Amino acid sequence: MTTALLTGASAENALTTVAERARVLAAASAGVVLQPTAEGGMEIVAASTRDDPGDLIGTTIAPGSPCSSSSSAGSPSSSRTRRPTRG
Repeated sequence: MTTALLTGASAENALTTVAERARVLAAASAGVVLQPTAEGGMEIVAASTRDDPGDLIGTTIAPGSPCSSSSSAGSPSSSRTRRPTRG
């Protein structure tokens, strides 16, 4: 991320880097960066998927949707079952 910003990359490229790193670190199918909308929802402003994420960018998540509520709380949104951690 720092390298992207220091080399003069655009904000869009920097946010895509954040989405990509999050996807890889989480071993997820997709990573997204969300921005709040004036209506109280969330808009996908950057995305990374194993395929072309182009259709995701600009998607708005409605206020009050389960995905919007968990992302606002800082919780991961996932349709897969999470395994318990060992500890």
